[in-house]
Amino acid sequence: MRSGRTSVLLFCGLAVLLAGCAPAAQTSPNPGLLTADSRPEAVREALIDGVVSVEGDCFILSADGERWLIEWPYGSTLGPDEQSVEVEGFGAVRVGDRVTGGGGYSDQTDGCSATDVEGTASIDTVTDTQPE
Repeated sequence: MRSGRTSVLLFCGLAVLLAGCAPAAQTSPNPGLLTADSRPEAVREALIDGVVSVEGDCFILSADGERWLIEWPYGSTLGPDEQSVEVEGFGAVRVGDRVTGGGGYSDQTDGCSATDVEGTASIDTVTDTQPE
């Protein structure tokens, strides 16, 4: 009986520990604006490059035939027109812009109601935008 209880406690402790390793994101008070919950300690360098669109209440990055939910950098806010995002230290990124920057990708799709997405493109830095 005792070893069963110990196994359950050990399993629960491990589950809590692993949950703390999941990518940290929060849903902003603005609908559909998924943002990082803290400044990154290190900037990821995977190339983020695609066109920004909105589907329902979600910002989507489209690139090479794939669609990704966008997790915007910490401190980003929804623009007054709800069709742009003000990125701290960069400026406005608008729907229809091609955005280039650095970040990372994950298979997480929580936080948005869009369908047919690969996962989340987490943008750490925006280096350029171009109207499409």
